[in-house]
Amino acid sequence: MSSTSSTSCFSAGGLMRATLDNGVTVWGKTGSLPGWTNGVFATRNLKRRAAYCLNPTGTASERLYVMALLNSAFTRAR
Repeated sequence: MSSTSSTSCFSAGGLMRATLDNGVTVWGKTGSLPGWTNGVFATRNLKRRAAYCLNPTGTASERLYVMALLNSAFTRAR
């Protein structure tokens, strides 16, 4: 599944790929329950990894929170 930062890929099954604002591609998996969203992502070479669990407040899209977190975590992941 191909994606960009503006159309990130969040699905119920399978490995996901997201290309971040700085051009870094990460692979991972997300999941959620009402009130919670979580996921794990890594660069292909596994040198950089990030895991998160968020309780979004509903004031912004969960996708915005997640993409901001991933862009921050993988800023220097080239």
